[in-house]
Amino acid sequence: MSEKKYIEHPYIKDEAIEARMYQQTIFASSLKGNTLAVLPTGLGKTIILALLIARRLEIYPTDSILVIAPTKPLVEQHVQTFREVFDIMEEEIIMLSGNTSPNKREELWKQGQIIVATPQIVENDLLTGGLDFTHFSLLGVDEAHRAVGNYAYVPVAKTYMKKAKHPLIFAITASPGSDKEKIEEICQNLFIENIETRTDRSRDVKPYVQKTEVEWIHVELPKKFQRIKTLLQNSLSSKLKQLKHLGWLESASVQISRRDLIRLPKQITKEFDRRGNDPDLYLALGLVGSSIRLTHALELLETQGISSLLKYFHKMRKEAKGRKASKNLISLVKEDGMIVAYDIAQQIKKEGIEHPKIPKLLEIVTETINQSPDSRVLVFTQYRNSAKKLAEILNELEPLKVSRFVGQASKADDKGFSQKEQLEIMQKFREGILNCLVATSVGEEGLDVSECDLVVFYDCVPSAVRSIQRRGRTGRKREGRVIVLIAKGTRDEGYFWASKHKERKMRKNLRELEKYKDAIDVRQKSIEDFFGQQATSSEQRESVAEESQPFTDDPLINDEALARMEAQVKAAEKGETVELSTTEQKLKDDFPTEMELESTTEESKIKIIVDSRETKSGIARELADLTVDIEIETLSVADFILSSRVGVERKDAADFTDSIIDGRLFPQLIALKRNYELPILIIEGETIYGHRAINPEALRGAIASIIINFDIKIIWTRHIKDTARYLKTIARKEQEYVDRTPVIRTEKAPIETSELQEFIVAGFPDINAVLAKRLMTKFQTIENFVNAPMDELKAIKGIGAKKAKQIKELIKAQYDSKT
Repeated sequence: MSEKKYIEHPYIKDEAIEARMYQQTIFASSLKGNTLAVLPTGLGKTIILALLIARRLEIYPTDSILVIAPTKPLVEQHVQTFREVFDIMEEEIIMLSGNTSPNKREELWKQGQIIVATPQIVENDLLTGGLDFTHFSLLGVDEAHRAVGNYAYVPVAKTYMKKAKHPLIFAITASPGSDKEKIEEICQNLFIENIETRTDRSRDVKPYVQKTEVEWIHVELPKKFQRIKTLLQNSLSSKLKQLKHLGWLESASVQISRRDLIRLPKQITKEFDRRGNDPDLYLALGLVGSSIRLTHALELLETQGISSLLKYFHKMRKEAKGRKASKNLISLVKEDGMIVAYDIAQQIKKEGIEHPKIPKLLEIVTETINQSPDSRVLVFTQYRNSAKKLAEILNELEPLKVSRFVGQASKADDKGFSQKEQLEIMQKFREGILNCLVATSVGEEGLDVSECDLVVFYDCVPSAVRSIQRRGRTGRKREGRVIVLIAKGTRDEGYFWASKHKERKMRKNLRELEKYKDAIDVRQKSIEDFFGQQATSSEQRESVAEESQPFTDDPLINDEALARMEAQVKAAEKGETVELSTTEQKLKDDFPTEMELESTTEESKIKIIVDSRETKSGIARELADLTVDIEIETLSVADFILSSRVGVERKDAADFTDSIIDGRLFPQLIALKRNYELPILIIEGETIYGHRAINPEALRGAIASIIINFDIKIIWTRHIKDTARYLKTIARKEQEYVDRTPVIRTEKAPIETSELQEFIVAGFPDINAVLAKRLMTKFQTIENFVNAPMDELKAIKGIGAKKAKQIKELIKAQYDSKT
């Protein structure tokens, strides 16, 4: 490609791509190996990707290209760009979404030359075998800063590098993050060998950077707002002081972040195993819960508005009246300070005051549209409630045509936007049918609206990545403007300076990377030098993790079995044999030998049906790595089906306790028991204690009832890898010796009211399933049973005076969350 005004290439349309030196330089560098390109927004990162696509199609004409992006609007945007740029049939450029059936996607994977999809679609099709990466010569990764943790980019890249015959990865982002550790993780997860960075001050980029003016406008909180703030801070301060006294905090400052508070419950729960049923641990958990609620209320007051705060107050009050309300929540809403704060908020609402930022916002937006009727304005806010309220207020003014722009998730009183609705709104915004969008975080990433002249931060975010992404929605093809609204002396200021600090840190890291790039060949060696340590592959890191947490397949052995083993050892030493019972001999004969296991493991493929909601947990991914044949379905009963008779319900430790409180667990287990001959419950995590304020004895009682009354086996696992191995082992034993192919029970078996009634009664001390049935036969309803006099209880066979007394004492006992 010569240096001309436009790029000339067989796969690229005439005059479709302007020739820019920095783009061609990064393109040439990316041919050397897997590359991470970091450029400011609006500088054509997608165009560099397009140049690379053209080259890979030229070298490997029979291979396909895959580009992944985190949202459907971004996927559609890439497809539109590629169809404008490439001189190939539009049908060869394919967009895949969840609306396309798996069977149809399997065909399209083989037909398309350039395929664009979300990573979740790609991961699902990899798990189910619908996608083979062998003949994909390029993987493009948009918004590469997401390639951390368990995000779908990570397993997709790993599988691609393992399976592709001619692998090459090109990853792009405007903001990789402020920490070297995060950049390192991105590089490791995407197998990056080469980093190309540019800032808006880079020499070859400067001529193409559009000027973006940034303005900060400060407002004062009114006196009544300040009064509410003082009341909330006083309540928060008292709780933080108690947490400090209990040893969980070093400082009781009310400026503590919600993130720091959210970390505490996990630390506290670990102490339950060591300290047992310690009232101080329950006290600490309650104090943390109340503190988190108060910090959230303060943030809503300071940064959002009275409507958002009142909605949160109403929600807390409603929850406090529910029968499942915690003692701490009830106590919190009854505090004098909280009652007064609520009353003042109601007064402010009646006065028609929302937040001092709103008059400024209205002034700024109307002035912009009046001065330039073709302008587009994007307003960003953290919260959906605020987005809804702001859109309503802005829509009352001429000449504004406003819509909010939010994600897909729906709540009880707030339906999310489908991907189709998101695309329609963005198209209306581009065409000018709408001239203002009020967006949450879903509008921050990658959306290219060249007509957007103004971006308004209604609130600040303590993230360099998100701040950069927000600003990047303007100044793309012409000068842009950014206005940041800040309430003085509030979290707005704290978040603003936090993001500024992180941005400076990120720019410093990028400058260091540029120095390495200029000094030496920026391949794996320079990245290792930059991070100050040798890069470790994903496989090596997994190996290290395995060594630090050695896994054993040895089953737990009870005393009786241990005694028999010792007898066998002694008998073997004497040349004797131990006589086995008929049942024991059958089990011994049926149990496969090590040789049988080795021979069958390679020959047969184990199949497990996985509920689609479990793909987010990462277990499906682990099963695929264990070479299990995965079938993903939406299951009405069970999370995993291992054979025609084995169904598995999985709960992590926190969800296990939550499902007891909200009543989900036992109906799920009854359905599991009704549908599968061998039902299994897997509880995953280090401990079940302390996630909620439940007496440990009650949790042990629930587990005992599951085993004894429901006859359901329980397996305890430590993490998802452990869970996946158990699932594979059980499925293998079920499928390899007898034809027990997994079968979906399509109809959810009805749960009889009588079974639930018997289960509730069986929860009383010394009441087993037989006695529960007798009691319900006699009294017919739970109400009659609870109100039955002592004499009638004693008359039931098997109850007697002692059990009757225990029942009445428990019915009358006062609940205490600390015990």
